[in-house]
Amino acid sequence: MSDGDARLAARLARQAGLYHPKDWVKVYESHTPYEWLIQVALSKVDPWGDDRDDERAARMTANFILSQMSSENAPDYQTLVDGLKNYLPIHQPDEEV
Repeated sequence: MSDGDARLAARLARQAGLYHPKDWVKVYESHTPYEWLIQVALSKVDPWGDDRDDERAARMTANFILSQMSSENAPDYQTLVDGLKNYLPIHQPDEEV
């Protein structure tokens, strides 16, 4: 299970009122590979909870930063948003556990 899968399984389990890490594994294992890919895709298309808050904060901060910079020195908007949103180690590319 990758870091991203573990994080998603934990979030899905918490939504169901399950807080123990063993419950996270049960949530992950209760899905077929196809169902899990659908869950992953849905979490990227329509983020919720902390991910939605991180996305909103990153976009607001990027807009503010770009409004304060001259246009010739301004970085690419999406690169700036990605850097602001993915500052925590948990948001780095997945590694197999």
